[in-house]
Amino acid sequence: MMESCRKAEHRLGDVALCTPSSNTMRQTAPSKFSVVFQLDDELHNFTIHVERNWAPSLADRFYNLATNGFFHEQRFYRVVPGWVVQFGVSGSPEISAVYDNRHNIPGAIVAEDPVRQSNVRGAVSFSAVYCHDDDDDDDVTKVRACNQTTELFINLVDNSAVLDSKGFAPFGMIEKEDMSIVDEFIYQGYGELEEICQKGGTTNPTRSTVCKGPSEERLYLEGNKYLEKNFPKMSFTTSQTITNESRINGGDGDGEQAFLVIVIIFVIGSIIFFVGLVGSKISLRQRRQKLSPDALSEFELL
Repeated sequence: MMESCRKAEHRLGDVALCTPSSNTMRQTAPSKFSVVFQLDDELHNFTIHVERNWAPSLADRFYNLATNGFFHEQRFYRVVPGWVVQFGVSGSPEISAVYDNRHNIPGAIVAEDPVRQSNVRGAVSFSAVYCHDDDDDDDVTKVRACNQTTELFINLVDNSAVLDSKGFAPFGMIEKEDMSIVDEFIYQGYGELEEICQKGGTTNPTRSTVCKGPSEERLYLEGNKYLEKNFPKMSFTTSQTITNESRINGGDGDGEQAFLVIVIIFVIGSIIFFVGLVGSKISLRQRRQKLSPDALSEFELL
């Protein structure tokens, strides 16, 4: 499966995404960073601001996906007003197969992070399969998020009461101004996934009557070709750009080095200022000693 991915991606460029267990895909993210997503209208974008300490494993996965171009031409395939916007399935079926949790490819499934932040409006979390902690597989109230790989969702409203207790750990946030872009310029007409509406089993509290969304199974198998043909109005990203990287409180140590340089510059500057101040006082004292009493009185009046 990974070999099929490598062959396909060799034609497209980067093959790092095909091996999620590789060092390239397991880089430690900066303590803080942002990813800017350009929408397909080429006029609007929104930014996800990430705090690694909120959910380290998920932040690392998001960083490595973005670094390696995973989100290029990603469709927002599940947009449910009053609930969430979901994306994160590759347009390339060969890549999707690697991150399909049912295939259990080494490194594809992310280690679970505890919930440290809430799923308020604008918070971004990884979507997940529901796992049951007991034998009652039919009780949706007794589930937790598990087997997270690449699918993400943006909370359109405060979903903390529904999602926090189920283990969906936010790793980033979209600010208020950019959420207006998400609300207005990401197409919402297809609504919930049709299969979810048919079989239930979701925590979606809106009970959306708009159920024209794609088949997630076909999305994994056919990729963007399936979406382009059957859902032509579906919004998508055209690029992702990582910005505002900061490693002062974590990451690979670049921040600590930068901080040390700043401290050294400050100390040197302080020494130069002190030496200059002492020198000027000495010079003034020498001048005062050379002046006559009358001249000294005149000098002091100046």
